[in-house]
Amino acid sequence: MNLLKKSQSIALVFLVAALVSCQTRPDIDNWKSEILDLHKKFIDDHLNKNIDSFIEDYAEDYIFVANGEISHRTKDVFKASFSDYLNSTTFLEYRDLEEPFIGFSKDGSLAWSIVKVKVAGSQNLKEGSQKDFDVTYAWITLYERQGDRWIRTVEVSTNNLFQRYFYGVSTLPTKPIEPVSYPGLLLSITLYVILIVPLFPRSSLYVE
Repeated sequence: MNLLKKSQSIALVFLVAALVSCQTRPDIDNWKSEILDLHKKFIDDHLNKNIDSFIEDYAEDYIFVANGEISHRTKDVFKASFSDYLNSTTFLEYRDLEEPFIGFSKDGSLAWSIVKVKVAGSQNLKEGSQKDFDVTYAWITLYERQGDRWIRTVEVSTNNLFQRYFYGVSTLPTKPIEPVSYPGLLLSITLYVILIVPLFPRSSLYVE
């Protein structure tokens, strides 16, 4: 009888462990598709100048990092800045140069992506002149899971086109920027994980 009870207890433990494992198993393929869809939507919204569609994926308190500057923006202020940016910019090309790198926290509360794109077109400057651009940019985006959707909360970017609407920078690159080196990307990822991810103690990084 004691042996039977012990066997039943052991079986129960394994059953509970299996159920917990099934419940916490990350749906990586689905998550990855969602992040890739958001990235594609990001590019389409630029090309189509769809401001309302673009801004709906951003957090109420959004952080943008570029050119050694950190900017906190509410969603309304960010929308105004982005509207000025889109209305003054004509995109002839906006495409991925590499497949985006995507990772997730084990509990599914956070995701991040690293992308590299080519952007070409022209931009009207505040002083009335217009400049053409043909550049390569890379950036890291941190997403937070809110309900059944992902929200952009932080971006660290080499984007000079947009930064002047945040910081008042009037300079604009007119020739291609050298691609970001992989050591530089690795350093950015390391700093990103060390500085940002610990803000969410429930999560640990999961990369597929």
